Amino acid sequence: MGAFEQALQIAIHGIQMAQTDAEVQYAVRTLALALGAVRTEIGTIKALHGVLLQLIRPDMGAKEACTATGASNSNFAKWRKRLNDLQLQYHG
Repeated sequence: MGAFEQALQIAIHGIQMAQTDAEVQYAVRTLALALGAVRTEIGTIKALHGVLLQLIRPDMGAKEACTATGASNSNFAKWRKRLNDLQLQYHG
């Protein structure tokens, strides 16, 4: 398992086990930094959290993920594309 896949799995596990918003934010922020984010602003955290929710619940739509996390559609789309590109790179 590569570093990206490991960071992704740790973040997903962190979200699933989190009992507070702070624990969710910590898991997501750690992944954002691993993905090369320079600043982990709240918009980044919300968007990446939404993307991770979609990975956990594949039946969840983008709009539902954005609503659940408070992410903007554009930021969500940016982070979903970044994660998809990395997944293709490591599995392609």
